[in-house]
Amino acid sequence: MQKLQFNDLSKEEQGLLMKAKEASEHYYNPRGSHYVGAALKSVDGEIFQGAAVRRQSASSNTCSERMVIDKAIYAGKRDYKTIAIVGFKTDGSKMGPVFPCGSCRQIIFEYYPEAETGSILASNSDVTEIIRTDINELLPSAYKSNNLDKK
Repeated sequence: MQKLQFNDLSKEEQGLLMKAKEASEHYYNPRGSHYVGAALKSVDGEIFQGAAVRRQSASSNTCSERMVIDKAIYAGKRDYKTIAIVGFKTDGSKMGPVFPCGSCRQIIFEYYPEAETGSILASNSDVTEIIRTDINELLPSAYKSNNLDKK
């Protein structure tokens, strides 16, 4: 993992992080304490945005990362260049960079098999703390269906 400042990022990465921040404004979390936005840039340059949606039943929640991945898949995109994630606390207090949950890490791995070449930018709300990583670092032993013995 690489700790960065906003000015260390390329203009393209800065813009994507701002798209994630913009996306977070569309969150739905009526009882929660934080919200998250994500932006995904496909290899061909298309940008997808998503926001966390929380519901009464936790299994019905949608993470912002999952939303952008599903939007990309629906649009026929199967490879990404960068995913940016920004998190906020609803009371405005500071929090550190937000990373994908375990389920989203697995989804990133499954739907973007070339993900080791893509980066993940995790940031706090005011983009003063940014971490660059990749899916292999976040999920070093991802589940692969070909790991199962076939009988």
